[in-house]
Amino acid sequence: MKYFCKHANIVFDASVMEIYCCLLNGHTLVIPDREERVNPTQLQQLINKHRVTVASIPLQMCSVMEDFYIEKLITGGATSTGKLC
Repeated sequence: MKYFCKHANIVFDASVMEIYCCLLNGHTLVIPDREERVNPTQLQQLINKHRVTVASIPLQMCSVMEDFYIEKLITGGATSTGKLC
């Protein structure tokens, strides 16, 4: 079983992909609260606590997080410098 972290706000079209790609494939959806979505440390703790394996996280947020393992990371919103997470 995979654990997918839904990061996009529910009113943003990216949330449709996050929700349905996860649930239609039989995976578990991990939904951070508002504070966890904007605080990299809290988001990292949530990812580690639930052993999230797939996440869609904005590149700006991902670049300040460390020490977490994700099998598949989907990023967007900026150009990568080549070093992720």
